[in-house]
Amino acid sequence: MTCIYSLRNQNDEFPLKEELMLPSGFIFVFRMQPEGKKKTPPPLEEIINKLFTRRDNFQDIRARVKITLSKEGRKQSFLANLIFDSANRYRIEGLGFLNLPFFFLVDNGRQICLYFLEEGKLYKGKSSEENLFHLSGIKLKSQDLIAFFTGNLPYDLISSSKRKVISEDGKKMVVEFRPSDDFFYKVWIDKNKGVIIKIELQRADQKLHLLATFKEYRIIEGFNWPKHIECNFSESQIKLKIKYKQIFLNSSITEDIFILKNLPANLQVIDL
Repeated sequence: MTCIYSLRNQNDEFPLKEELMLPSGFIFVFRMQPEGKKKTPPPLEEIINKLFTRRDNFQDIRARVKITLSKEGRKQSFLANLIFDSANRYRIEGLGFLNLPFFFLVDNGRQICLYFLEEGKLYKGKSSEENLFHLSGIKLKSQDLIAFFTGNLPYDLISSSKRKVISEDGKKMVVEFRPSDDFFYKVWIDKNKGVIIKIELQRADQKLHLLATFKEYRIIEGFNWPKHIECNFSESQIKLKIKYKQIFLNSSITEDIFILKNLPANLQVIDL
């Protein structure tokens, strides 16, 4: 009786076959990837268009994450619920003991609110980059906050035609975007996977404003998604680490979730 064992890489589309006859009469069939079949990375514009398409395909996102905040030698870690939608609205719920919320940061596009349950204080003001910075130390537009938290290109780069490759090798390329005279971005892109590795945001004076890195991509509902994101804000000296634990995409979020409800009557309200 003749037995045949096949050793095959399931990712090989057209494997070659080589047989080896052993003295026992068994035949091993080795299947090998043919030489010269390496994939050629797509050109810059194709990669950029895929990144833009990735962003456009997200209608909303729900996620459970672990957040670690560091500033001036102090560190705080906690679980959080993140909720984003395509209208650039967001809700961040910090979770404490028994996963009960201890703060809510909500921006519905018109108003931004920060509510601390234990202190009984609600900070509220117009939705703006300045008020987000005042409340959190993060100086970003709401749409860019969502972009950095989800491994997407910042909003301003979608309409920017001023872009060029400033360095490139076999695995990655570095692209410079200049959507404004006031600031510019450097984006490191994995050419084979078509995902973002790192983003630098620099002001016109060449000072680094933000450094963000994206690691351990995995497939979530057909999309490459970074499991670990780290953002360093030089102005506020805040280091922010995000570790994704659960992600749900396009689950039909309603706008009511971006409005704080059932607040206590004796709440102290502080206008920004």
